[in-house]
Amino acid sequence: MRERIKEVAVEHFNNNGYHGTTIRNIARDVNCSLPMIYYYYNNKKELFNEIIKKEYFDLLKRQAALLRTNNIIDFYTKLRFNPDKKADHSVQ
Repeated sequence: MRERIKEVAVEHFNNNGYHGTTIRNIARDVNCSLPMIYYYYNNKKELFNEIIKKEYFDLLKRQAALLRTNNIIDFYTKLRFNPDKKADHSVQ
């Protein structure tokens, strides 16, 4: 249930922004009660922070993978032109 709440919340935050998103609308689209949302999250800010933290740590992991390369040209090219792709950055 927690993952479903986050999935729906991401859609709402993307479409409506932080201030345009309500816990009530998230609960409606998850098809659960408000108390169920509040069982997992104390408030909208806590839910938002958890989503942002996950994205931030995923970004850090992708950037760290880039640092494992021995070829500076490949590193720069992949960083500059493919920042969101999860490619194999290891050099044989």
